Amino acid sequence: MSKYKKVNRCLALSLALIFILILGGCTPKQSAKAQLGTNTKVILTDIKKQKQSLRTIQAKMTKNQASFSSEQDKFPGENLLDTADSKTYQTVTERREAYEAFKRNQTALQSDRTELLKISNQTYPNMPKQAINDLVQSLHLSALDQKTFVTFMDELTSAEETYYDLLSQDSQAHADSSGTNTASDDDISELEAQENRLNQYYGAVFQQIEIMNVNLNTAQKQARDLKNKVD
Repeated sequence: MSKYKKVNRCLALSLALIFILILGGCTPKQSAKAQLGTNTKVILTDIKKQKQSLRTIQAKMTKNQASFSSEQDKFPGENLLDTADSKTYQTVTERREAYEAFKRNQTALQSDRTELLKISNQTYPNMPKQAINDLVQSLHLSALDQKTFVTFMDELTSAEETYYDLLSQDSQAHADSSGTNTASDDDISELEAQENRLNQYYGAVFQQIEIMNVNLNTAQKQARDLKNKVD
């Protein structure tokens, strides 16, 4: 092989190596943009699911609150939370299913935020850093809201179980075999007090849902804007 051919071969190899390095340098940038586009779409989907869960929870709570004790006469001595034929059981069960979906969505949104942070540490030309940071912050605030919501829901569930237990006991005492009301004033007073406490928890949960929807709406708008910047 002549010296000229050897030089050409070395030059060709060098150019090929440079070309590979250039491609390698471009790949992460393209990958970052693609990841950002995918992640933004996932965030929008998860926010939509979360808002739907909240709508279901709110609707079932509103329906249940409107008929706390009205159904008990149909099932004297029975706890409506355990009576599958009662509307209360069905409504509360649907609400609890929506609440479990809410918690799954909460976990998904936390994962979305973590992935978004990883992507923000990469770079590509004209990467919308500020838009990414704004969405990360909104998802963080939303996560804090959701933790508070979980606390309220757990307290509400406990208060609800106590209330329906007292209600079933009161209905049993209210009409014994002779038709005489055997419920004491103290029993009635305790039941009324527990219903008041339960109403307070309902009010707190409704308020927390409003707060969460405000922050979820903000995050949703930011995610849509970010998607438009990436597309």
